[in-house]
Amino acid sequence: MKAKCAKPSCGSTCAPAPAGCAAPAACAPGCAAPAPTSCATTKCCDVDPCEVAKLIYTSQTACYAKDRRHAIHKLGDKYNCVCSPEIMCAFIYALNDTDERVRLKAADEIGDQIRKHCCCSPEVVAALTHALGDCHKPVVRQATQALELCGYEVVEGNCDAVCSTSCAPGTCPGTAPAVAPAPAPMAPEAVPAPVPPAARKNSEYRQLFSFNN
Repeated sequence: MKAKCAKPSCGSTCAPAPAGCAAPAACAPGCAAPAPTSCATTKCCDVDPCEVAKLIYTSQTACYAKDRRHAIHKLGDKYNCVCSPEIMCAFIYALNDTDERVRLKAADEIGDQIRKHCCCSPEVVAALTHALGDCHKPVVRQATQALELCGYEVVEGNCDAVCSTSCAPGTCPGTAPAVAPAPAPMAPEAVPAPVPPAARKNSEYRQLFSFNN
């Protein structure tokens, strides 16, 4: 049997919620002052993990793209990344789907989760950054919006304005292509020094005597 979230009590602090509930342990210092919004409404994560697992499995293994897309859509509409953080893994996986409609839905659901629950993990940011290179422009647009919700500014690389050291030589407009330096002249091969005439003559005599013997 699942525990229910306890309502804030009129004491010095709000009573802590049972295990498994998302309520904070302490609220306002009394009932005279209004409790913060996060304490006034306590939200329990009443989620069926088996249904979440089934939808994730469908989103990754269904034969038809429409079924994979529908599973992603249902995961995003029915669940949230606070109570079910594993759905973000399913969305990241779907960003690599072969069908652009599935990738688009995944990028859209990631943006919705970030907008509502701020689930900007490093893995999500990395997946969205990779999606900026998607061949389907609507996917790129959704990924850009999601990254901007995470606080990033997405700009296109451009060498037109300023040619910094990051530009390869000769790649910026208005610059001449880099010319390869001329190869250095090769050193002449070493030539053995000439043998003096006297030494050459003695050598010939020795060879002659060796043949006669």
